[in-house]
Amino acid sequence: MRCAGLAVFAAGFLAMAGGWGQPEPDAKPISAPGAAVPVADSKPSTTVTDLARAYLELEAAFFAAPVEKELCREVNVAFDDASKLFFAGNLARVVEIVDASAAKLRAAGGLPGLVPPDLAPVIDAEALRVSDGASARPAEIWNARRDLLLKVSAAGSLESLVQNAASLHETLAAEAKAIAQGENPYTNRRGDIWRPYFIADQPAPMRLFCPEHLEAPAAGWPLVIALHGAGGNEHMFMAAYGVGRIKNLAEQRGFVVASPLNSPLSAQPTVFDALIDSVAADYPIDRSRIYLIGHSMGAGVALAWSKLRTDKVAASALIAGVGRFNAKDKLPPILLIAPELDGLIPARSIIASGEQAKGFGLPVECREIKDYGHTLVVGHVLPEVVEWLLSQPPAASPAQPMTPNPVKPGVSP
Repeated sequence: MRCAGLAVFAAGFLAMAGGWGQPEPDAKPISAPGAAVPVADSKPSTTVTDLARAYLELEAAFFAAPVEKELCREVNVAFDDASKLFFAGNLARVVEIVDASAAKLRAAGGLPGLVPPDLAPVIDAEALRVSDGASARPAEIWNARRDLLLKVSAAGSLESLVQNAASLHETLAAEAKAIAQGENPYTNRRGDIWRPYFIADQPAPMRLFCPEHLEAPAAGWPLVIALHGAGGNEHMFMAAYGVGRIKNLAEQRGFVVASPLNSPLSAQPTVFDALIDSVAADYPIDRSRIYLIGHSMGAGVALAWSKLRTDKVAASALIAGVGRFNAKDKLPPILLIAPELDGLIPARSIIASGEQAKGFGLPVECREIKDYGHTLVVGHVLPEVVEWLLSQPPAASPAQPMTPNPVKPGVSP
């Protein structure tokens, strides 16, 4: 069965939502935030891929070298202004602003100019097949990954910016061979992999990273679930947000990162359960050390899961977004990140929510981050956020790691 839900959000990588979820502690789906729907661009030649390319180049320039304070503030304000234009549908102007900011950063840091990327090689993805009678679950994962290759191989596709078609084709061929031999190439797979997780047997996309040079602790890997903002996709934390900084942190500190495609409907606790179970089917996970990081809309989903699965979440960090707190809430420790210059969700509203939560006696801490806005703050604050999360005690409920099926380790990506 092919993965029907693999379409990337039309907005590309720009996690620029002005709204964020404010779910109540129940199992009902929540509605999408009331952000404006982009209208037709005045310059149709500006594409979603152009937006993604501009954003990724900005992140690369911003985090390549230390940025002087005034330039940092200028770029953060400009990017938030571009976010507003994005939701007004002026895609061409967004690209102009983001490109101009990236050029200033490169000039200030003495960075070399951009080199045009090589044309994507022609890949015959249709020729790849898994053998008949292959084990169902590995074949399901493989088929979803093959669908990604079809997109990566398309000229000018957004996916081609974050995946290498030739490398992915070679890896898929090796995975198909392993599956034909009765192996599961996704069990204990190290490094960064794009793959599905399963909600009631239906695949949904995520990026997953497991440390390459560390062994799992005796209790299993801690698991960090990273939830992107509205307008983003499952690649945000692994390819953008500090140029994939969370992977370096996972390698240094020893935890697995799962970053699923996120939407307001993800706030349902069944999605949380399905994600945990899917990851634990292939990796030894310490279920008492499950941590959440949510940006903007992702903060709303992280808060919903924190309320609905309090006994399963060890701690949550909500970056540039927050929902409602109530006196009767039962919550794990929560860290609120309020960017000083946020032009979409004012820092004062996040700080006020944090003060209200503390007034209720809830375990909520709030930190204002100076000189940063709504989106570029994520890559900047991730080391601080990860340090705080891992310092929190395990979840209250007893937990045992789920041992993956005994098959040969997965091939390297």
